[in-house]
Amino acid sequence: MWTATGIQLSKNNKNHHTIDLSKENHLFLRRGQEFTITLRFHSPTRLHYKQLEGITLTTKTGPNPSKKNGTKNSFPISSLSDNKFWSAKVVDAQQGLWTLSITTPASAIIGNYTLSLKSKKPTSLSQDLGRFMLLFNPWCKDDPVFLHNEGQRQEYVLNEDGIIYMGTESCIQQHPWHFGQNEYLNRNDPIYVSRVLGDMVRKKELDRVAFMVENRRPSYGLISSVPILQKWFQNEFKTVYGHHWVFAAVLCTVLRCLGIPTRLVTNYNSAYDTNRTLQKEIYYDEKGARIHRARSDSIWNFHVWNECWMERRDLSPEYNGWQVLDATAQLKSSGGCDLHALCVSGPAPMRAIKEGHVDLNYNVDLIFSKLVTDNMVWVRNPKCFSKVLCWARHVGDSISTKSVGSDMQEDLVHHYKYPKGSAEETEVLRIVTQTMLKNHQASESTRAVGHMDPVLSLDIQLEESVFYGQDVTIKVQLSNHSKTKKDICLILYAQYVHRNGNFCPNFWKQEHTISLQAHEGKNILYRLFISNLIRLTGLAKDVTSMISASRHVTLYKPNLCIQMQTEALQYQQITSIISITNPIQETLEDCVLTVSGESLIYRERLYRWVILLPAFKIRFAPTQTGPLKFQVRFDCKQFCDVRRSQEVGVLPCTNPFLSG
Repeated sequence: MWTATGIQLSKNNKNHHTIDLSKENHLFLRRGQEFTITLRFHSPTRLHYKQLEGITLTTKTGPNPSKKNGTKNSFPISSLSDNKFWSAKVVDAQQGLWTLSITTPASAIIGNYTLSLKSKKPTSLSQDLGRFMLLFNPWCKDDPVFLHNEGQRQEYVLNEDGIIYMGTESCIQQHPWHFGQNEYLNRNDPIYVSRVLGDMVRKKELDRVAFMVENRRPSYGLISSVPILQKWFQNEFKTVYGHHWVFAAVLCTVLRCLGIPTRLVTNYNSAYDTNRTLQKEIYYDEKGARIHRARSDSIWNFHVWNECWMERRDLSPEYNGWQVLDATAQLKSSGGCDLHALCVSGPAPMRAIKEGHVDLNYNVDLIFSKLVTDNMVWVRNPKCFSKVLCWARHVGDSISTKSVGSDMQEDLVHHYKYPKGSAEETEVLRIVTQTMLKNHQASESTRAVGHMDPVLSLDIQLEESVFYGQDVTIKVQLSNHSKTKKDICLILYAQYVHRNGNFCPNFWKQEHTISLQAHEGKNILYRLFISNLIRLTGLAKDVTSMISASRHVTLYKPNLCIQMQTEALQYQQITSIISITNPIQETLEDCVLTVSGESLIYRERLYRWVILLPAFKIRFAPTQTGPLKFQVRFDCKQFCDVRRSQEVGVLPCTNPFLSG
C-alpha cells in the first residue's frame, strides 16, 4: 500500500539543532518539537481523510515498552496536531506522496525510539519507518530545561570546548577541556550515549578511587572527555580513573549531549565532609608544627562541579534555574527512595543554597557546607588546646565559570552567597544553624571568635607574582593593637600541598622574637625558593594572646606562545609557530610537545626533543567549518603541563580539492 521514503535526516536534524550530532545516518530529535517524514503510495492516490481511519503510528523505547509508563505511544494520523501528546498530521499530499508532521510532547521520555505505522484497512499491514534518538529541548518553552537566551544555549548545550579553572583563589589557572559531545565512539550511537549517564551515577566512588590509586595515573594530562568515554566503552564499562574535575567534565559532556544546559563551576577553598558541623578544625603544637588527626574533613584548594539549568517541578518556582550537580561522591544521597544509592550530590537549587534552605532536595546541605565552613585553629599548650583567632583563607569566597561566548572568567559568588557581614548572611546562618546543626553544638560561639577585637594581628602577603625558577618574597605584617609593649614569638613555616588539601612535612621554618611597642606594627621580609604549590603558616603569640594566619603560594607557569592566523579556509593549510620561554637558568631537557584539535589535526601529535628548540612549526588543514580550538601542551624534565590554546575561525572552501 505504501513505502516510507525517508525521515528527512538533514532537514530534521538542522531544525532540531542536532546537525553536528548526526555525522552518520542517525536522526536526533528534541522533544516538544515537530519533525517530518514522507510516505509514498504504490499507486497514485489523492488524500481523502477517510483513508486515515484505521492508520496509527507507534513509537517505542526501552527494553519493555508500555503505555502505562510512557515508553509506548500509539496515535492516529489526522489533520490536526496536539503539542501536549504524541500526534501526527498530514501537512502535504501530492500525487501518491504524503508528508507527515509528527509532534512529540515536551514531557516525553528521552531515549532511542522505533517508529512504525500500522493500518487496518483494507487489510492489516505494519511497517517499520525508522529509528530516532529523542533528547531534551532547551529551545522548547514547555520543556523543564528551556533557556531563554540563545547565547546561553549555544554555550551550555552546543559548545564542545570549555575551560576548567584550577590553581588557587589568589592564582587562578586555566585548563582547556574538549567535551566532544558530538564525537562519541560509533558516531553517537544512541544506545551507547544513553548508557553513559546511567553508569556514571551507578558506579561507586570507592571503585573509582581504588582504580586511580592502583594504576597511579594522574588526571592533569587529560584535556578531553572523548578518549575517557571511548576507553570506558572499550573496556566493557569498567571504572575509568579520574579526579573531581574529570568527573565533572565528563558528566558535562553527557548532559550537554542529552540536551540539558550544563556548565563547569570551580569553588576555591572548598570544604569536604564538614556538613555535620560546618567547621574544619586545625591543630598545632606549641612550636607551630601541624598536628595531623585521623579525620576525613579537609579544605580542598579547588573543587569542580556542574550546574544544570532546569525547572524544578518538585519544588516551588523560586528554585527553578541553575542546579548544582556534584559528580564527586561525598556521602550517599538520602533524598527520595529512588536516589538513596546514587553517588552524586544534587541537583541542588542554587537559590536554596544561597537562602540556606538546606532541607530541600537534593543534598543542599552537602553543597552548602562546601561553601560555608569556618576554619577553627587550636594550639596545644601544657594543659590543653587553646582556640586561636585565625586569619585563614575563606571557604567558598571565589567561584568561577567560563563566560558565555568568550574565554573570560565569570565570578559566581554573589549567586551563591550574600555579602559578608550583611543582614541577609546573618539570617541565612541562623536558618542553617536551626535546621542543619540542631543535633550539634551551634556554631554561633565559634563564629564569635572571628568578631573579637584582636590584641595582635598577623597577615602574610606576597611582594609579586611567583614564576617557575624565581625566588618568592614573603612579607609578614605583625601588629600590636594593645596599649602596652609586647614581646611576640613569631613562627613561620612552609610545606608543600597536595591538590586535595593534604599537607607534606615542613621543608622551611623561621622563628623569631619581636618586640613591638603599643600600637606598633612591623613588616618582616623573607626570600624563599619553591618548586610547587605551598602553604605558608604563621603563628604569633605572647603570654596572653595568640593568633595565626596562612596563605597559599602558587607558581605561574612559563609562557607558551602560539603564532598562527585566527581565520582560515576549510581544507587550506595553516602554519602554527610554537615557542616557550625558559624561566630558569638551565637547559630544559626531555621536552615533549603535544598538539591536538578536533577537525584541525587527525589524532593527537607528539614531538620529542632532548633539549628545547627555540621554536617549532606545525602545519595542518581544517576539515570542518566554524570556530575550532588548537590545543598545545608542553612537558619537560624541569616542569610539566604547560598549556595554551587558540581559536581559529574556519570558513567553507568552495573547492575542497585545493590545498595550501
